[in-house]
Amino acid sequence: MRRIPGIYPDHVVVLHVVNTLDQDVSINIMGNHTKSTTNAAELDGSPVNVSSSSTKLITLNPLWTDWMPYLFLKLTCSTAPTTGYVTVTAVYNREYKTTVVNAIKIRDTSTHTPDTDPDKIQIFEW
Repeated sequence: MRRIPGIYPDHVVVLHVVNTLDQDVSINIMGNHTKSTTNAAELDGSPVNVSSSSTKLITLNPLWTDWMPYLFLKLTCSTAPTTGYVTVTAVYNREYKTTVVNAIKIRDTSTHTPDTDPDKIQIFEW
């Protein structure tokens, strides 16, 4: 079992992904030591594919994967969707959760990040 000073098993975050798009979406989980997308790196286990019209849970545990204090998501569809949206909520515990992707309506095959869609995709703390 990995041991990171100051990081304990209760530092788990679950990403609750709701994909109502009519296409699958690929989610890359990116981490950084600063609240920036510059020089961010992909976490172990990424990318994650979420099927069209489905909900998926992605559990991030610093004992199983890379850890960085700041995370953001990169969303890409290989085929341009025509309907729907993606919402992702980071759930830390029963009382604390935050929306990190806010009902983004993807209609292309471009990669969507906090840089391209700052009103829809947030950089968040782990």
